[in-house]
Amino acid sequence: MNKKYNSNLNGEIIYLTCGAAASLAITFNALLNKGDEVIVFTPCFPEYKVYIESANGIFVASKPKIPSFDMDLDDVANLINKNTKIVLINSPNNPTGVMYSEETIISLSKLLKKKEEEYNHPIFLVSDEPYRELLFDNQKYPFVTNYYKNSIICYSFSKSLSLP
Repeated sequence: MNKKYNSNLNGEIIYLTCGAAASLAITFNALLNKGDEVIVFTPCFPEYKVYIESANGIFVASKPKIPSFDMDLDDVANLINKNTKIVLINSPNNPTGVMYSEETIISLSKLLKKKEEEYNHPIFLVSDEPYRELLFDNQKYPFVTNYYKNSIICYSFSKSLSLP
């Protein structure tokens, strides 16, 4: 991953789980307390709501820009509040197929850093990435840990290796 994404990760911060779903459930259970909010870009994988609410979190839907289905950063800025603990992204997105650009990830990272300072607590960027290997037209994948310190990546080999 360090070679492919020009990152600086080490084995001490990598945890193996039984797929991205387990990784998401474990992450939400570890981070969320009752009343913590998770902002999710819609449309989204429907099980996100189940994972979040099972961990006592509150699912907060962010509406996309139409017709591009890209994230609407103005909407996100309005949704973030003192209860926001996580912003969840999925890129390429299920079900839309939209991949968030490097510019979008940089802008989101700047917004989250600003809101962390404003509310004086970490806001985690959780990136659900089971489709990150399925890119077309020479797209470049923006590896979120390169842009935002409080990032957590949930990955699965099931899609890239056709294992579902």
